[in-house]
Amino acid sequence: MLEKHILTGLNTELEPSIDIFTGEFPILLSLKAVLNTDKPLGTGSFSVKDFTVYTGLPRFFPIYGGFGTHTEAGYIDMYSSRTFIRSIGIGAKLTGNSYRFLPYAFLSSKYDNFLLTGTVFLNRSFDITAGIFLLPFSFIVNYADISGLDLRLTMRLYNNISMSFGLNGITGKNRQLYFGVGLSHREEADNDYRFGSGYSRGAHRGSILKYPENTFPAFKYAENQNFYDFIEFDVYRTTDKRYVIVHDPILLRYTGELKLVTRLTLKELKKRDMGKYFNRKFIGTRMLTLEELAGKLKDTDKALAIEIKDIGATKKDVKELLTRIKSLPGLKNKRIIYLSLNWKTTRYLKELSVKKAAFLYPILSLSDLFSPLLASEIKHYIRKSSADMIFFYTSKLDKLQKIKALSKKDNFDFAFWNFHDVIYAYENGVSVLKKQN
Repeated sequence: MLEKHILTGLNTELEPSIDIFTGEFPILLSLKAVLNTDKPLGTGSFSVKDFTVYTGLPRFFPIYGGFGTHTEAGYIDMYSSRTFIRSIGIGAKLTGNSYRFLPYAFLSSKYDNFLLTGTVFLNRSFDITAGIFLLPFSFIVNYADISGLDLRLTMRLYNNISMSFGLNGITGKNRQLYFGVGLSHREEADNDYRFGSGYSRGAHRGSILKYPENTFPAFKYAENQNFYDFIEFDVYRTTDKRYVIVHDPILLRYTGELKLVTRLTLKELKKRDMGKYFNRKFIGTRMLTLEELAGKLKDTDKALAIEIKDIGATKKDVKELLTRIKSLPGLKNKRIIYLSLNWKTTRYLKELSVKKAAFLYPILSLSDLFSPLLASEIKHYIRKSSADMIFFYTSKLDKLQKIKALSKKDNFDFAFWNFHDVIYAYENGVSVLKKQN
């Protein structure tokens, strides 16, 4: 996404404006407004051009929704650097003072730092936007067949000061120059949250921002970073019962195919290029097997967090995976915790004498709607899953202090992340993930 910014500007008609783009998924706010200087302060002097709240978890589920001036829903690819369909969807724009909704469809493509978006409205008007993002510079060209062509150059200076220059309505009758200045902020790509030395820090899928996730380049990067105490990865089972390291159940984000990992053989999966959709410089990167990854990590002193995906639904399936892991020389004597979204899998792990098993909390739960339910909800999932540890998604970060207090009271460990590169883990009792001295 673009960096966060608050930009105030003035055009040659002396109309002041404010442009706010703040936050990041799961909540992202876009606001554009103009102060009408020809009207007295009060009703009508302040025109809101756009006020839209976007929500979604596109690093996990590639869909999002928008509510406000633009009410829309669609698919968005936040993973690939080059893809014909970066986002696609439908929506309706609130227009005029009559509060009518104008339906539209949109499609955008991405090629490295170049982005192209086209929108077609039901009244047959259209809007095309092209952008080149070479931070700290961005250059935007927009053409709407109603208002004409706009050009905008924005640059970020001194890390937090932005300046913007624009030419508006070039092809229309109302040509304007624009100048803006404001504040901007861009989070560190791999570490948005720092919570202190009390937490272990894990490499999420090796890296999901700098390298193709769950691949050798990502794990090599993670292994070489002293910042990390542990490395997390995901395991699926192929149709010929081989274990592979991949996060999504379908190949859409990685290869553009609507094919299930569990319906393909290892030989078929090995033909897929796991790097080219992420970035062209990773062309030729292949999916790893569990055995290959064990060999790559045999010398690491970092702990491992293994998320069990679809390997079958029975206790026998879980036992077969554990047996295979224990048989691999590269994984022997490693500090390992196992985690799963499936509470039955977590319970099977404990029944099979796994030292530490973690349950992945539902992304959306009743406590998100009614906070006082959190304590009883956590107890319910611990009892149901027999887990020693709970992994929380970003929606629970605002309840972090309460979770920490509950973990000490009810004797469970917890971890959390926001779908970036870092997982933070807090262990009350037996430490598995913390780097050993």
